[in-house]
Amino acid sequence: YVVVNIPAAVAEAVEGSNVKRRYTVVVGKVDRPSPTLTTMITTVNLNPTWTVPLSIVKKDIVTKMRKDPGYVSRLNMRVLDAQGQEIDPKTVDWKSDRAPNFTIRQDSGAGNALGALRIDMPNPHSVYMHDTNHKEFFSADYRFQSSGCTRVENPRDLAAWRAAWQDTAMNELGQKAMMERDPEKRKALYREIQLKTMQEGPMAYMFQVVRSTAIRSEVKGFEMSAFKVGYETASK
Repeated sequence: YVVVNIPAAVAEAVEGSNVKRRYTVVVGKVDRPSPTLTTMITTVNLNPTWTVPLSIVKKDIVTKMRKDPGYVSRLNMRVLDAQGQEIDPKTVDWKSDRAPNFTIRQDSGAGNALGALRIDMPNPHSVYMHDTNHKEFFSADYRFQSSGCTRVENPRDLAAWRAAWQDTAMNELGQKAMMERDPEKRKALYREIQLKTMQEGPMAYMFQVVRSTAIRSEVKGFEMSAFKVGYETASK
């Protein structure tokens, strides 16, 4: 599983009781904190586009467009109507206080806010782990700069670990299927492999701790309590 220690701004990939990978991360600002959650990593997206959350549209983009009408075009962002059709930013009333009736999507590429990779983990807060086009934040002592998502230094390594984890789990099922003599049970195992390949991944946790520097002990305590509860809940 993957644990994001929010106060320490650190993420760890854990197998059993061993921390296999540790990553510097950037988490939510004080006024836009990263949520605590339990979920499952499902998908790795390469060169993603970024659909800007409504909260960021209202708090950031609308404000910037009022001062700089060329802002969205300069950042390779497209304004889309309810049908997903691109519209001219000049036709939008950026001074209106009404809720936006449009979507803003940023093209993939070097300037994309999600960088080259996004790790999806479905949750009610619509947050995920991702790369970033602002690598300079990883070297800072204060790493609370996001709007709630977790920016990961070297996310490709984390994605590779996730893929290796899934391969191991699938290989175990594959071996079991090949050893099964009953044709119907063997078919059922192969269907399970297909389902797990599409739907399952390592668990992911984002949590708050009292001692932000005692990462190893906190992970151990977390594994003994919330991990088991979270796993049982996700398995139902």
